Amino acid sequence: MNSEPGVGWNRAVQSAKYCDTWVICELQYSSDVERYLAQHGPVASLHFFYVRTLRLEWLLMQIPGCFYLAYHFWHLRAQRVAKRLHQQHQFDLVHQVGYCGYREPGYGWKLNIPFVWGPVGGTQNLPVRFTFCLGGWKGIGEWCRSLVNSLQMRTSRRVYHALRVAKVVIAANSTNQVDLSRMAGRPVEQFFEAGCSPEDVVPERSDRGTLRLLWSGQLEAWKAFPLLLRSLARQKGSLPFELTVIGQGSQMKRWQSMADRLGVAQNIRWLGALSPSESREHFASAHALVFTSLRDTTGSALFQALEVGLPIVCLDHQGAKDIVTRACGIKVPVESPQQVVQDLASALHDLYHLSNDDYDAMTNNALRRARELSWERLGERINHIYDRVLGRSEATAPDLADNDEFMLAESDSGSES
Repeated sequence: MNSEPGVGWNRAVQSAKYCDTWVICELQYSSDVERYLAQHGPVASLHFFYVRTLRLEWLLMQIPGCFYLAYHFWHLRAQRVAKRLHQQHQFDLVHQVGYCGYREPGYGWKLNIPFVWGPVGGTQNLPVRFTFCLGGWKGIGEWCRSLVNSLQMRTSRRVYHALRVAKVVIAANSTNQVDLSRMAGRPVEQFFEAGCSPEDVVPERSDRGTLRLLWSGQLEAWKAFPLLLRSLARQKGSLPFELTVIGQGSQMKRWQSMADRLGVAQNIRWLGALSPSESREHFASAHALVFTSLRDTTGSALFQALEVGLPIVCLDHQGAKDIVTRACGIKVPVESPQQVVQDLASALHDLYHLSNDDYDAMTNNALRRARELSWERLGERINHIYDRVLGRSEATAPDLADNDEFMLAESDSGSES
């Protein structure tokens, strides 16, 4: 699975390699977990306890703006479960893992044992100068969201308390790191909330006579897909391309109409939502992923692309800026909508005209980047944090030093060759 369920599962599996790990999560995931354990056998030292979402909470989640209120109620009940389990097992540490968003830190810190929070994201906003390029009320909605987000960061007492109580706070990208450090009044660590499960070798990709582009994500305004449409329309006839779009959302019909008006609709396939295995086939066969999001902590599509050695063309912005290096992708500055459209068109043009050797080097570096960001390395890093918090290690392990590629926002030094 992608997004929060996949992150939670992989984080738990990695933790269980080093610790006796108890996971408290929502009941809806029990069938997936039990199916996996039935097929693959139990995971040593990994235990689950499920807390059902009540009907009132589910109804609240259907009301715009009330999701986190319902989630808060769930956390109150989850904390009572955690307290009972703590009385039975005497936990050494509690780690609030998900959601990644900062708004709900949970109540794990009330167990009066060391509390770790993160990676934490969601503090980033859509750039104001891009507000009105999103179309209609969506841009105004994003502007309002940014205003509320900034106010909430500065006024939420529970968030403030969790930041101050936590032994370690981990930010999910460098933008979040700056925001959370300011809120906490102390340095916070930074590494990504998700990881990679890289292939052993780069999949074979056929001739680039026609550039096969892939775009994957929610079809929502903040993903800024029209920036890509406009950049493709600028070079009709000069760039032979096929664009595959994976995902669904409220903007699909609008974007399809826009593609038709711009004269590029005949080059685009809209596949809707796909399973992870179906998506992986398209990631493996494309020549490049284009990632246009203007507001994302990271973006699961970036990790999916790196796993199969797929070069990335993205905005030099927020999580994508940290994940993608110059060795495995092309990053476009974010200054104005017109500039992004022009530079994105240039980036695709440059990618199309790369020599086979340069393109192959980029794909190999993408796979290398995936290995740097693997779940195994994430597990090592988090286990080291646990040891440090509990006084079990006095120094940073050599292979996880602060200059390690895993910790760097721009780790070209480990990926250029």
